Amino acid sequence: MIVICTHKNIQTLERLLKSIKEFSVENHKICVVETSENIDAKNLVEKQFNAIFLNSTERLWEVGAYISGMQAFPNEKEYFLFQDSLEIVSFGWERMFRVPSGNTKLVALKKIELWNDPGQHKHLLELGIGNGYYKFQELFEKWDENGFGCMYTVNYMPQRAVKKFFKYGIEKLFCYNKCDAIESERIWGLVAYKTCGFASTEEFTKDFLGYKKYIIKHYIGRK
Repeated sequence: MIVICTHKNIQTLERLLKSIKEFSVENHKICVVETSENIDAKNLVEKQFNAIFLNSTERLWEVGAYISGMQAFPNEKEYFLFQDSLEIVSFGWERMFRVPSGNTKLVALKKIELWNDPGQHKHLLELGIGNGYYKFQELFEKWDENGFGCMYTVNYMPQRAVKKFFKYGIEKLFCYNKCDAIESERIWGLVAYKTCGFASTEEFTKDFLGYKKYIIKHYIGRK
């Protein structure tokens, strides 16, 4: 299953859905999670792309959409967890995630090394990001910073990893603003590092930015 987080941006969502259709040999089951009460994309999703449309008004931002999607469909073999701002540009993108996972690990599109964490840079700390990072840790336990985070919170999870995430209590993680969302990238990766194991697409592409051969990340301003 592909779970897509979207937020009142039908044009961006349509671009991703078209690219999945164009560059997929497999017939992927798709669940689009709109993190508001907006239903503008419902007809597009259901009629044009034969996908599932859900609203998530309590769980927000990417992790909220992903948790909502996985809770709604808990028995899927695997989950590609995508932001709507992505665009698939080449066949074979699935292997970029599956191979490093080995049907066990979470695989991030791009990793953050927490011992060299950009979230600790001054300009981000001034936004309050560091405070929320430690606030989220209190939901689980205190960790050292030798793990990895998931940049963009775009990742792949086989069923084994999902079960370990929920056993660990990932449903306790809520995001209410952009700072929370950035911090949750670190928490999501750390939970994987702690439970199911962590890998990144770099292990397949052999290049930190090698994922761009298969997937482009567009930067979209959100309100």
